[in-house]
Amino acid sequence: MRCVSFLLRHGAKKQSVTIDDEGFVAVYDVLQWLQNHSFNCPGMSKTELEYMVQVDPKNLFFIDKELNKIRANSGHSLAVKNLALSQINETCLPHFIIHETYLDLLPNILKLGLNRCNRQ
Repeated sequence: MRCVSFLLRHGAKKQSVTIDDEGFVAVYDVLQWLQNHSFNCPGMSKTELEYMVQVDPKNLFFIDKELNKIRANSGHSLAVKNLALSQINETCLPHFIIHETYLDLLPNILKLGLNRCNRQ
Protein backbone atom coordinates (compact mmCIF):
# COMPACT_ATOMS: atom_id res chain seq x y z
CA MET A 1 0.00 0.00 0.00
CA ARG A 2 2.89 2.36 0.73
CA CYS A 3 4.17 2.15 -2.82
CA VAL A 4 0.75 2.89 -4.30
CA SER A 5 0.33 5.78 -1.89
CA PHE A 6 3.73 7.22 -2.81
CA LEU A 7 3.03 6.95 -6.51
CA LEU A 8 -0.44 8.50 -6.42
CA ARG A 9 0.22 11.21 -3.82
CA HIS A 10 3.75 12.30 -4.60
CA GLY A 11 5.75 10.40 -7.18
CA ALA A 12 3.84 9.89 -10.44
CA LYS A 13 5.54 12.70 -12.34
CA LYS A 14 8.98 11.89 -10.95
CA GLN A 15 8.46 8.24 -11.89
CA SER A 16 7.29 9.16 -15.43
CA VAL A 17 3.80 7.78 -14.79
CA THR A 18 0.99 9.74 -16.46
CA ILE A 19 -1.30 11.44 -13.93
CA ASP A 20 -4.21 13.65 -14.97
CA ASP A 21 -5.29 16.98 -13.44
CA GLU A 22 -7.63 15.21 -11.02
CA GLY A 23 -4.92 12.88 -9.74
CA PHE A 24 -6.06 9.78 -11.63
CA VAL A 25 -3.59 7.24 -12.98
CA ALA A 26 -4.58 4.36 -15.24
CA VAL A 27 -4.79 1.15 -13.20
CA TYR A 28 -2.67 -0.58 -15.84
CA ASP A 29 0.09 2.05 -15.36
CA VAL A 30 0.05 1.56 -11.58
CA LEU A 31 0.29 -2.22 -11.96
CA GLN A 32 3.12 -1.90 -14.49
CA TRP A 33 5.01 0.51 -12.22
CA LEU A 34 4.62 -1.83 -9.24
CA GLN A 35 5.85 -4.78 -11.28
CA ASN A 36 8.87 -2.95 -12.69
CA HIS A 37 9.87 -0.85 -9.72
CA SER A 38 12.95 -1.89 -7.85
CA PHE A 39 12.58 -0.57 -4.29
CA ASN A 40 10.59 -3.01 -2.23
CA CYS A 41 7.33 -2.68 -4.16
CA PRO A 42 5.69 -6.02 -4.69
CA GLY A 43 3.74 -6.47 -7.89
CA MET A 44 0.02 -7.14 -7.62
CA SER A 45 -2.89 -8.04 -9.83
CA LYS A 46 -5.80 -5.75 -10.68
CA THR A 47 -8.00 -7.86 -8.40
CA GLU A 48 -5.55 -7.44 -5.52
CA LEU A 49 -5.37 -3.67 -6.10
CA GLU A 50 -9.18 -3.39 -6.13
CA TYR A 51 -9.37 -5.47 -2.94
CA MET A 52 -6.74 -3.28 -1.26
CA VAL A 53 -8.85 -0.19 -2.05
CA GLN A 54 -12.10 -1.85 -0.97
CA VAL A 55 -10.92 -3.01 2.47
CA ASP A 56 -8.77 0.00 3.34
CA PRO A 57 -10.21 1.36 6.61
CA LYS A 58 -8.76 4.82 5.97
CA ASN A 59 -10.37 5.12 2.52
CA LEU A 60 -7.10 6.36 1.04
CA PHE A 61 -7.87 5.54 -2.59
CA PHE A 62 -10.68 5.66 -5.12
CA ILE A 63 -10.99 3.50 -8.23
CA ASP A 64 -13.19 4.68 -11.09
CA LYS A 65 -14.09 1.31 -12.59
CA GLU A 66 -15.68 2.83 -15.69
CA LEU A 67 -12.50 4.73 -16.58
CA ASN A 68 -10.23 2.05 -15.10
CA LYS A 69 -8.30 4.70 -13.16
CA ILE A 70 -7.23 5.10 -9.53
CA ARG A 71 -6.32 8.09 -7.38
CA ALA A 72 -5.45 8.93 -3.80
CA ASN A 73 -8.24 10.73 -1.95
CA SER A 74 -6.00 13.20 -0.10
CA GLY A 75 -2.49 14.11 0.99
CA HIS A 76 -1.09 15.03 -2.41
CA SER A 77 2.08 17.05 -2.79
CA LEU A 78 1.15 17.25 -6.49
CA ALA A 79 -1.41 19.80 -7.63
CA VAL A 80 -4.74 17.96 -7.99
CA LYS A 81 -8.16 19.38 -8.90
CA ASN A 82 -11.60 18.34 -7.70
CA LEU A 83 -10.73 16.34 -4.61
CA ALA A 84 -13.78 15.62 -2.47
CA LEU A 85 -12.41 17.51 0.54
CA SER A 86 -14.42 19.74 2.85
CA GLN A 87 -13.04 22.88 4.43
CA ILE A 88 -13.35 22.80 8.22
CA ASN A 89 -13.87 26.17 9.88
CA GLU A 90 -15.01 27.44 13.28
CA THR A 91 -18.71 27.24 12.40
CA CYS A 92 -18.62 23.53 11.55
CA LEU A 93 -16.02 22.03 13.87
CA PRO A 94 -16.57 18.34 14.56
CA HIS A 95 -16.58 17.08 18.13
CA PHE A 96 -13.50 14.95 17.49
CA ILE A 97 -10.59 15.20 15.12
CA ILE A 98 -8.14 12.33 15.14
CA HIS A 99 -4.60 12.80 13.91
CA GLU A 100 -2.29 9.81 14.10
CA THR A 101 1.30 10.70 14.95
CA TYR A 102 4.16 9.91 17.29
CA LEU A 103 3.78 10.94 20.93
CA ASP A 104 7.07 12.87 20.97
CA LEU A 105 5.64 15.20 18.29
CA LEU A 106 2.61 16.16 20.38
CA PRO A 107 4.18 19.16 22.22
CA ASN A 108 5.11 20.75 18.89
CA ILE A 109 1.65 20.10 17.43
CA LEU A 110 -0.01 21.64 20.49
CA LYS A 111 2.28 24.66 20.23
CA LEU A 112 2.27 25.22 16.45
CA GLY A 113 -0.76 23.30 15.21
CA LEU A 114 -0.83 20.80 12.38
CA ASN A 115 1.17 21.61 9.29
CA ARG A 116 0.12 20.23 5.93
CA CYS A 117 3.58 20.90 4.49
CA ASN A 118 3.36 20.66 0.68
CA ARG A 119 0.16 18.62 0.71
CA GLN A 120 -3.21 19.87 -0.50
